[in-house]
Amino acid sequence: NSGQIAPLDEIIRLKEKYRFRVLVEESNSFGVLGKSGRGLTEYFGVP
Repeated sequence: NSGQIAPLDEIIRLKEKYRFRVLVEESNSFGVLGKSGRGLTEYFGVP
């Protein structure tokens, strides 16, 4: 793990444009990212 944050907002934009599925493995982001520690999706505001 490099500690870099994946650009989830950009990935979601590509997903919507090219219509593919995204699976996010967030075990290392829980408790660390997001306003209340809920991970990468909370950090980027992705439902």
